[in-house]
Amino acid sequence: MKMKWFAIAWLILCAGLLLWLVSASTRSGQLWGGGLYGGWTLISSLATFILYAWDKRQARLDRWRVPEKRLHLLELAGGWPGALLGQQILRHKSSKQSFLTIFWLILSAHGLFVVGMLYLAFRG
Repeated sequence: MKMKWFAIAWLILCAGLLLWLVSASTRSGQLWGGGLYGGWTLISSLATFILYAWDKRQARLDRWRVPEKRLHLLELAGGWPGALLGQQILRHKSSKQSFLTIFWLILSAHGLFVVGMLYLAFRG
């Protein structure tokens, strides 16, 4: 239960930073930066959440599963919020430690990217 609240807090923090980045980039005329990243993240997240739901369904039916590498690739491509929601809402891929380690590394990389974009957007 403690991890669930941490994940929700992290999602809210990252969503706030993402909105701030989009706002900053549109004010400074750099819509290509935050706006493009924000839109891509939204689309990738929807696709990732759907794939998590599909994989959960396949697991329950004991059928062919989505490879973990494919899930991680979608997370890396920007679908990390959808993956985080899929883990929390669907309770899928939320306990396998090796999977979660890679997921949190990917999420941290995205966090660093957003911080870097904010730095570029607000530097003198």
